[in-house]
Amino acid sequence: GGFLDDACHRLYGPKASPLVARLYRLTGKTRLGSPSFARCERTFIWLPAYHYHHPTIYSRSLGHGGVVWRKDRDRQQEELSRRLAAVYRETARLNRKAAGLARRAARLCADPHAAADLVWMAGCLDAARRCANLLAPFVELFRKAHRAATSGRNQPRLLAAVAAFSRRAAAFDRAEKRRLPRGVLPDEIELVARPKTGARLERILVPMRQTLSTGQWP
Repeated sequence: GGFLDDACHRLYGPKASPLVARLYRLTGKTRLGSPSFARCERTFIWLPAYHYHHPTIYSRSLGHGGVVWRKDRDRQQEELSRRLAAVYRETARLNRKAAGLARRAARLCADPHAAADLVWMAGCLDAARRCANLLAPFVELFRKAHRAATSGRNQPRLLAAVAAFSRRAAAFDRAEKRRLPRGVLPDEIELVARPKTGARLERILVPMRQTLSTGQWP
């Protein structure tokens, strides 16, 4: 083993460390192909801090993945958005596996403090998985809605789908807020970010509804 294996052994002990090292090495096969993601070209798990800082969590940065609500989107943006949806689907699968590894490692960890850290990590990985499971269908809906808005076909059906997703996003935020422990501090960014994902997506859903309803683009 190398540095990662040695570090995991020192932190989590001989029984738990192989599982933690496997967790950190998890990567997917989907490639986004965006210059903005040159350092994270292949899909990977979302670790706790990255769940907050991940560039596609924020509506202003979804454009790096081709999610730009304007009439003149080019073919590159269309292809990026297709791959972005696949990235989110694979991220959800990777995070499910990673959370399972973290919980198994926690049961094998002799140090109670290190074991508690692994349990906390598993919860954060699950939160990021839930987030990815919201983002994948959002991007897919965005692509369908954009095609409807530019072609003039199926607009009432897509407008209803956008309204339904808006309700789903709001329900997601409420559910994440209920999951938070009491007394969350402002600097606990991993926890603070969780119940804001749906609200950030709503910033894109609003102009989508406007265009589908009136034909006016932002």
